[in-house]
Amino acid sequence: MNSFWIFDLPYSAWQPFLLGFGLGSIPFGYILTSLFAKTDIRSHGSGNVGATNVARVAGKKIAALTFFLDAGKGWAALSLAAQFFPEQSPLMTAAIGAVLGHVFTPFLNFKGGKGIATAFGALLYLAPFMATLGIVVWVCVFLFSRISSLSAMTAFLVITLAAIFSSALNLSFMVTLFMLVLFTHRENLGRLLRGEEKKI
Repeated sequence: MNSFWIFDLPYSAWQPFLLGFGLGSIPFGYILTSLFAKTDIRSHGSGNVGATNVARVAGKKIAALTFFLDAGKGWAALSLAAQFFPEQSPLMTAAIGAVLGHVFTPFLNFKGGKGIATAFGALLYLAPFMATLGIVVWVCVFLFSRISSLSAMTAFLVITLAAIFSSALNLSFMVTLFMLVLFTHRENLGRLLRGEEKKI
């Protein structure tokens, strides 16, 4: 748990990564808005297929279902990987794969969501307390700011900082996950710095 997890991965770690990527790539936001709103979510709002944009296009109930299913992808990827690869490093690789699958889904020309719900689902499997901490932080920041992107980045920052003082999560893994969150929110971060990020 204390070593840099990427350099410890065996060749077989590609198998849980691909498992995670495959499950993570299912674009539930796109599917649900196509079914219930009869529209292509990519042509609305931010064009993102995550729960936040789904809420704008199809309402809160469909957005909540999208979040639940996207989180379920992360949890299911690790649950299945644990059956065949019980070591900690392959499980974390499956988590990264699930998030990347959601962000770069091949079903939508490699343009998906931002990976927040899927990452939370994976963390819920790896470290339920840390995931719960992140959700509490997200809710508190959102109630104060009404800005989803700020809430997400703050939540993962807090989890990453908490990993410094806890053995529940590998710190290098959390740094990797946090960097992914910053990457997918790079445009939001720019708008936040300019004071142009929209509230919900």
